[in-house]
Amino acid sequence: MSFREAFYSFLSSSLTTPAAVTSNVGSVQSGYLVYQRIVTTQEYAHDGHLGLITARYQFDAYADKKQEAVAIIDELKNILDGFIGFIGSTHIQGVFIVNEFDTFDSGSDLFREEIEFNIQYYK
Repeated sequence: MSFREAFYSFLSSSLTTPAAVTSNVGSVQSGYLVYQRIVTTQEYAHDGHLGLITARYQFDAYADKKQEAVAIIDELKNILDGFIGFIGSTHIQGVFIVNEFDTFDSGSDLFREEIEFNIQYYK
């Protein structure tokens, strides 16, 4: 199982607040947590790949009420921030919050809470 598949399974089984967890950015409904990988960087030395990968993931929680979107992000933060361990067969070295935003999404008419994490792991 790839890291992406294992990560989706981990999120789906760990989170109880969102109505759904999806990586389909077009699926914006109340109670949804939508995520996507923004960028991945890999560490190299002169003699080759060091194996350390840093992937930045963006998560957006959408809800009819601001506090519902905040609750989804708060649960996500409790699970991911500072996480060290295994997701599937991938050994996670650390998960760190990079940015947090809140806004109102006029296109969907929903409150939106956004958070970005850096996830560091060895390939």
